[in-house]
Amino acid sequence: MSRFLSRHKSGAAESVTWLHYVIVSVSLIATVVAWRMSLSGVEERTRLQFDAQANEVVRAFEEQLLRYEDALHAGVGFVAGSDNILPDEWREFTQRIKWKERHPALSSMGVLYKVLPQDVASFELEQRKLRPEFGIRTSLESESESAGDFLLPLTHVVPRALESDALGLDAVRESRRRNAIERAIDSAKVQITGAIQLSRFQQNGLLMFAPVYSPGAIDSVEQRRARFRGAISASIFTQNLAAGLSDSEQ
Repeated sequence: MSRFLSRHKSGAAESVTWLHYVIVSVSLIATVVAWRMSLSGVEERTRLQFDAQANEVVRAFEEQLLRYEDALHAGVGFVAGSDNILPDEWREFTQRIKWKERHPALSSMGVLYKVLPQDVASFELEQRKLRPEFGIRTSLESESESAGDFLLPLTHVVPRALESDALGLDAVRESRRRNAIERAIDSAKVQITGAIQLSRFQQNGLLMFAPVYSPGAIDSVEQRRARFRGAISASIFTQNLAAGLSDSEQ
């Protein structure tokens, strides 16, 4: 009898132990599943939050560039209305549009005139009437390859402190600038370069170009190339983009 009770107790203990393992295992599995589901939910929320913030930065950047495009378009309208503007007129115009106050990431705004190779001497002579030191110069990033059918020297620029180093630099003698200018001419839209080194400050930045045309139809690429007479340029220091983004969110 005692042996029977002993076997009975032993079997009950074994049954309880087996059942305990099953319950513990199921509980562990449920816990792991719940943890993974919770982790998945956290990851999803984190991803959604990151995507929302990234989209907000992209939106702010796009809005900032649109404001800069507006400034360049205003410059196009100003320059297109005159055969040749004076340095003081360009400075007064940029002051009226509050170019730096409204566009904090911009480090400069300038006017580039199209000059044919045979007209270089006469163009320089005309500019030297007001600025005796003016001369068309190749870029500090000059290349040996042909620059094309025309030169595009920087003729007016703000701030004035840039004049001594930047005036006369030919934009089309460097491939990344030239490519952006060619796209601007053919599309009749503002175009932007990739990251380049801005010569005077030895800092990385971007350049924007808006084409200026002489009066007449510019419906086709051929017409745009034929009527192209210059461009409005703006430079942006990469490090200043954050300042512009902060300004756009205020």
